Amino acid sequence: MERDERIDLLRFIGLAMVIFAHVNPPDLLFQLRDFDVPLMVLVSALSFGLSYSLQQSYKSYLWKRIKRLVFPVWIFLSIYFSAEYLVFPESLELNSQIILSSYTLASGIGYVWIIRVFLLVAFFSPFIFRMHINTDSNLRYFGVWSLVILTYEVLRCFLLPTLSGLIGDVIVYTVFYAIPFCFIFAVGLRMLEMTPSGVKNLALTCVIVLILSEVVLYIFTGSFQYTFNYKYPPSVFYIAYSFVVSCVLWLNASRLLAVVSKLRFKKIFTFISNNTIWIYLWHIPFVKVLGFHFAIKYLVVFCVASFVCLIQVSIVRFILDNYIKNPRVSRNLKVLFTG
Repeated sequence: MERDERIDLLRFIGLAMVIFAHVNPPDLLFQLRDFDVPLMVLVSALSFGLSYSLQQSYKSYLWKRIKRLVFPVWIFLSIYFSAEYLVFPESLELNSQIILSSYTLASGIGYVWIIRVFLLVAFFSPFIFRMHINTDSNLRYFGVWSLVILTYEVLRCFLLPTLSGLIGDVIVYTVFYAIPFCFIFAVGLRMLEMTPSGVKNLALTCVIVLILSEVVLYIFTGSFQYTFNYKYPPSVFYIAYSFVVSCVLWLNASRLLAVVSKLRFKKIFTFISNNTIWIYLWHIPFVKVLGFHFAIKYLVVFCVASFVCLIQVSIVRFILDNYIKNPRVSRNLKVLFTG
């Protein structure tokens, strides 16, 4: 796999914006960063397109994704709940419903829904990739996926309000998240091959969709709407804004990389980009307990979570270099505790 540093940069930006959302910034800033999770899915598509091999079995691929996504979360949650039991034994989070909901990536302590999104996308990624390589025409490819997302939006508007109870929750947490984020993933796969003018056309199309969505919502609600109010589950309004920003970032990624190099920030952003899962997980307890002004809280949470992850990765590497001789054990430890 040829490493594309633009992908690393966009992954760093995505993680930075996700964490920023959790420090409760003002509405305007909260809106501006409301492209974070779609950008992360888009980045995963770009990376997938460079690394995936059709010779790899679906079972093998899926097992690797489960080890990479789910097992680290379960390890973290076990540490989190154990520490909370020792330090805050009266915490309202220490009940079976929240604990179970956390481990199933439904809601629970919050924040873990993003992992569910990546897992859902992983189930369908190889099939989307096959469609991508077997469809030469961009018009046909984007036409099919446009039909998919429009059908989804109709279902979201008319079927979603009727869903309730356990079955309704399961449908919402799976179908109503898998379809829009698989759509984002499918577009991301195509962006690797698109010319700058093609990416600009995609951004322009999304600007038009964004404006039309805002007009329609204004007619029905009587006020201008933020996209973050239409995020759970994702709407076309929310997705359109995400694509506009993501396309702009992708078009300017090389320029941004040049700035990063001049600032000598490259090693830091590369480490963070390579360890997004654990930095994301470690930010959760700190964002919950710290009560600073949102700007200070953001810097502290991001820095502390990254530092804890750096210590963790350093310990793992030390153990692997000095004590673990079995290649399979070494590989599995890397998957579970780094990345």
